[in-house]
Amino acid sequence: LQFNRLTLLTKLVLPATLPYFFTGLRLAVAAGWTSLIAVELLASSEGIGYLMVTGRQLFQLDIVFVTIFVIASVGIIFDFILHRIERKFVFWPHAALSAHTFHKKSRTDVFKSWVLPLSLVVLWAVSSWFNLISSQILPSPWKVLEALWSGIQDFSLTTAMYYSLYRAILGLIIGGLIGASVGIVVGLFKPIENLLAPTLNTLRLIAIFAWIPLLTAWFGLEDLSKIVFISIATFFPMFIATWKGMSSIPMQLVEVSSTLRMTLLQRLTLLILPSIAPSMFAGFRLALLYSWMASFGAEYLMGSGIGIGSYMMAAQQNFEMERVIAATVLVAGLGAILAWLGKITENYATSWRKN
Repeated sequence: LQFNRLTLLTKLVLPATLPYFFTGLRLAVAAGWTSLIAVELLASSEGIGYLMVTGRQLFQLDIVFVTIFVIASVGIIFDFILHRIERKFVFWPHAALSAHTFHKKSRTDVFKSWVLPLSLVVLWAVSSWFNLISSQILPSPWKVLEALWSGIQDFSLTTAMYYSLYRAILGLIIGGLIGASVGIVVGLFKPIENLLAPTLNTLRLIAIFAWIPLLTAWFGLEDLSKIVFISIATFFPMFIATWKGMSSIPMQLVEVSSTLRMTLLQRLTLLILPSIAPSMFAGFRLALLYSWMASFGAEYLMGSGIGIGSYMMAAQQNFEMERVIAATVLVAGLGAILAWLGKITENYATSWRKN
């Protein structure tokens, strides 16, 4: 049609990306609200998070419940407003889920992905070399590497990482299995969906860190409260992804399974699980990252036991910024490895989508 760039942008690009934009906007608002609560829980003298911490310290659980209700209400209102705006502007049918295209990266693409991080490291080294930034705020890269190597040699950093990873994996297994099971059950039986789905969808909108004061009051500050917190964090991504996957199963296949008089076990193994595999693995990748972030956040905010969060908090209190940054580098690296493993697992399990 020989569209110019402006017409191509307004008639094709923006309408095509608008549904994904609103999805990202809703996720960004939820992440921003959650981050605000976490900051107020950690270091603040005002705000709803500070009020929650004060209520937990004084064991006034009525205040804690009220603050959780307020946090949930604000999250629901934000999500409702954005949902209404999305329905107003995105009024055409969404594209059906079909085959996904997979692009193999060339060596040039792999090299380009390293340009920005390497440039930032060089800028960091130059700034430290010419003392452009105080070493108390940002230590030099070699001091960070020295702290990292020292933490590995004396096993302080590796031990903390082991306990954090152990809690993350255990919470992922518990929360992920429960979330996937509940998602399948809710999707299979309409009465159960009508009963449970609205409540679970509402609980999903509560900022995850809002549960910390309540969990510490119920389960203390030891591993049990941390594992419960991580399990809650991983439950909702798996539940939502599995539930949405159940609703996207083609009705023609459901009718065929009824015609063939398949048992519930046959429907589950031959129809349901293969159909919802893409959605489940998308939720699994998200839950994997949530488990790692929740493990780190629980240790940092609950402040007891061995873990990478406790390690960083102790280093920060002693103003050992090189140890803090060394632990941050290790956390980021392990998070990237977990994301890569999740992606590889998803691509392997859903390789049929390439066709």
